[in-house]
This record gives sequence, C-alpha cells and structure tokens, in this order.
Amino acid sequence: MEWEDYVYENGVLKNKFGITDYEKLHQLEKTILVEKLTMLVLNPIEGNFDSNHLKAIHKYLFEDIYEFAGKYREVNIFKKPPKFEEYNLIGSKLDELLKYAKEKEVNTNNQFEIARFLGDFYYNLIIIHPFREGNGRAIREFLREFVMFKFKGYELEYSKIDSQNFLLGITEKDTYPLLLAFEINNALTKVNVKSK
Repeated sequence: MEWEDYVYENGVLKNKFGITDYEKLHQLEKTILVEKLTMLVLNPIEGNFDSNHLKAIHKYLFEDIYEFAGKYREVNIFKKPPKFEEYNLIGSKLDELLKYAKEKEVNTNNQFEIARFLGDFYYNLIIIHPFREGNGRAIREFLREFVMFKFKGYELEYSKIDSQNFLLGITEKDTYPLLLAFEINNALTKVNVKSK
C-alpha cells in the first residue's frame, strides 16, 4: 500500500462517506467517537491486552468511518517529534511491548510508580503508532481498560488530564521525561473493588 492509497488528492483521509472536506470529516469522526467511547465505558471490549485486543478496540471505534479500521498501517508516518516506528516492525514491536507491560511488576502501593509505568507504556505505544489514524484515541481506551485489568482498584479519568501537558509529554519527552507520569497520576482515581 502507498501513502496515496489512504488519502484523497487534497490530503483528506479516504473514508466510507466519501467526505473530502477535512472539517466535515473531523466533525463526523467526533460525533461517532463520542458515542462509541461512551459504549466502551459501559461495555469494554474483552481481550487479553495483546495486539488483537488493541486492534479490536481500533476497529470498533473507526469501522464506520475507515476501511483500515483495526489494521496496521502499511506506510511510514513522519511527524517530528517523535519519530514513529517503521511500518514493517509494528507487529513485532507491539507484541514485545504488550508482553512486557503485562508481565512487568509495579509497586501497587505507590500511585506515582503506577503512573510512571503507565506514562512510559503510553509513550511507547504512541511511538509504535500502529494505525494510519486514530492511534491516540484507541490507545487511550486500551490504556483505560488495561488499568482496570492490571491495577485493580484504580481507574483512569482522562478529564483530569491537561491535554496540552499530555501532548508536550509526548513531543518533548527528552525535556520533560516525567510530564506524562504527572498527568496520568492526576487521572488515576481509586475506586472500590466489588467482591464477588
């Protein structure tokens, strides 16, 4: 697949609606995603927190809009900073990272240690950038579900994150290495775990 296969001549992503106006596509995406993300809060996608699980989340979120929903990108994407993973390495790098994240032992008595781990995990997922579009939204949902799986008693409330700082934590990670951790720490909320 070539770069042009993903976009119309004016650079707008090819979509199932044939919309060639960026703003109209953006608004439609926003409308659809608000509903879908709400449904995922009520009924999260079940999985093993592997690459198939992440692909299933991406597919659910974007299948009404894009043909490539739930599929790895087949082109390189260049944004500076950061530099995203080469498309032909996505599968192996993602599998390696997800295996590491599931197995990594984190001190659950120290909330900031959890946040630091999650900040690094999020950053590395973004750097792999598995999909042509919608990486941030799919990865944030994956991370929200992952927190409930790995750190029982915690939830992520993204409304408590400063989005400017969050973006800065990604684009300027070398300068502000703990910024993602601080923002995720703000979003980590303790909840009562129901016993069965």
